[in-house]
Amino acid sequence: MPTITQYIAPVIWWAMPTLLAIIQESVPHPQNSMVNAAYDDVLSAAINLSPHLRVMLAEQLLNSLDTVAQNEINAAWAEEAEKRVLGIQEGRVTRISGSEVMQELRERHQK
Repeated sequence: MPTITQYIAPVIWWAMPTLLAIIQESVPHPQNSMVNAAYDDVLSAAINLSPHLRVMLAEQLLNSLDTVAQNEINAAWAEEAEKRVLGIQEGRVTRISGSEVMQELRERHQK
């Protein structure tokens, strides 16, 4: 049975560029050496966590960002989800099982 890490990690991986862009835009790089040291300590501690705990931490950090950009991202995903559901309901999209998708991806990587 898949673990939560297997479900969430790809989402975190996909969202990471957006998260990094938001962080770079909204948080000035610390100039103070004490702040840099604290940041480095936190980063080091986070990197040394188990994968499961890193996913949980990343999820909490993402949830803590209360920005317009995140609201826009959420709205865009909601709109995309509605389009996909409508496409399925109207018969414009053929559904494929998760196992078929994974098999196709495995075959592509083997070539």
